[in-house]
Amino acid sequence: MNTNIDDKYLLSVVVPAYNEEKNIKESVLRLAEELSKITDNYEIIVVNDGSRDSTKGVVVSLKDDNRKIKLISYIHNKGKGHAIRRGIEKTSGKYVVLIDADLDIHPRQIKRYMEDYIAGSEEDSRVAGVIGSKFDKESKVDYPSKRRFMSAVYYKILQAMFGFDLKDTQTGLKLFGGKLIRETAKTMKIDGFAYDIEIISHLYKNGYRIIPLPIECEFSRRPEESGRIKMKHVINIVGDTIRIFIRDRVVQK
Repeated sequence: MNTNIDDKYLLSVVVPAYNEEKNIKESVLRLAEELSKITDNYEIIVVNDGSRDSTKGVVVSLKDDNRKIKLISYIHNKGKGHAIRRGIEKTSGKYVVLIDADLDIHPRQIKRYMEDYIAGSEEDSRVAGVIGSKFDKESKVDYPSKRRFMSAVYYKILQAMFGFDLKDTQTGLKLFGGKLIRETAKTMKIDGFAYDIEIISHLYKNGYRIIPLPIECEFSRRPEESGRIKMKHVINIVGDTIRIFIRDRVVQK
């Protein structure tokens, strides 16, 4: 596969990471292995979002062995949305993948996502990207019932507020056209977990659409880690979602 003249890489992959020292090495090595099956022309951008553990040190050692691995790191934790935005801004790939660092989603799925995006965008120029959906009938998910319930409720809220035809916006694998997502990142203001709603709202508002795809997802957190998204995060997500709605659907009407 060849890139356009303006694209340094075919694939750029952004991996936000916060306190992931136990997962990040396996996650990045697995990612590099799968990407090498697609192309040699890729980059992996790990964004260390102010981790308090040894996440940064692990990634430094990885990038010393593989120049395709890059690191963005800062001292204070600023939120997943901020990390995603910083990572996207540094990409230079024709296609940009966003994937979580926690090993819930195996990166072997990226190849299919890329192929489906290319086919979809060639058929319809309004296709901006593809995202994983836990609610697709072909999806294979091993996820806590509480998380599934919360996702279903959130979908109903988003459908009522934004009219999204996507049943799942939160799953941690997404692929977009590089140029478009870099332009979109310039408009992002949300630092928290609702960053994906901000991206999707912006794209839909400008006439684009996104294709949901099946996902294979296995919840890997140990019981003591399962509270990564706490009630305060849920409250922040709701607040940020309301702010996005007011900004994109009320103020700018």
